[in-house]
Amino acid sequence: MTPLLSIIIPTKDRLNILIETLNYVAEATKNINSEIIIVNDSKTNKIELPSKFKNFILLNNPKNGVASARNYGSLNSKGELILFLDDDMLISEGVLTKLISKTKENSKSIFLPNWTYPLITKENLNKTKFGRFLNSIEYTSLNGWLQITDLEENEIYKHNGIASYCLMFKRKDFDMLGGYNENFPYAGFEDYDFSARIVKEKFDIYILPNLIIYHNETDRINLIDWLNRKRRNATTQRKAVDLGYTELRIKYSKLKLVYLLGLEKTNSLLLLLCENIPNSTFLDPLYSFVSKRLISLYIYLGYKIDYDKYKGQNI
Repeated sequence: MTPLLSIIIPTKDRLNILIETLNYVAEATKNINSEIIIVNDSKTNKIELPSKFKNFILLNNPKNGVASARNYGSLNSKGELILFLDDDMLISEGVLTKLISKTKENSKSIFLPNWTYPLITKENLNKTKFGRFLNSIEYTSLNGWLQITDLEENEIYKHNGIASYCLMFKRKDFDMLGGYNENFPYAGFEDYDFSARIVKEKFDIYILPNLIIYHNETDRINLIDWLNRKRRNATTQRKAVDLGYTELRIKYSKLKLVYLLGLEKTNSLLLLLCENIPNSTFLDPLYSFVSKRLISLYIYLGYKIDYDKYKGQNI
């Protein structure tokens, strides 16, 4: 029997996080005619799934990058509907059922659930200086990432872009849109490119604020991973600029460049300072001050230095 739903989960070197996600997916789909496809994007680590997931399909991405992993998963799927799910998103049957009904009943409409960190993760954030920093910049929920202050006050919220953390399409619509652009070196701006095509084809994009999934990125809640993510995002943003999205261009004045070059020379010292600031709420303003300077530096390193070094290559 052809499945109603194909869930495609790209993953790379996060086996413990992936297993937790698959536990939720297995429970969420027990009453839904579905297939679950995991696409391993790692070229160094193989995945061996526990026997309880024996009916799940495991593929190795022949290319590199999350965009190609999603496209490859789609190419090897059979469902009438396709759901792209990040490997650190915990989903329930209620959310799946709602997304399926909304997607099937509405033409040229795309629906995204809300996300937030699990309660236990939020509680643990307050125990560390970096966790409190994340709380202060409100990056522990979708409304914080999107800077939408009234998101949770609405039953439905029309938005101008998609993100692929939990993104459902009718297969015919995904195929018509041409899939993900595989030219981006890292994850992030393939969604920006896809959003532009979605809007061009006059799809409406909605967030359902009361439909909540949980973002389980406990393995990445630390300063170094955060900085490296910002650096990769900036490299990919520069690629988007070269592909024609000039509104994403970052302009650096001469004075700003001098300042950033100074930060680059003291990068190791700034990292050492952050590491050695005592874990005290009294010193959180200092930790935040230094962390924000490091973020600015790593965005510069990704946007200017890394991209110039790797331009034209598949990083």
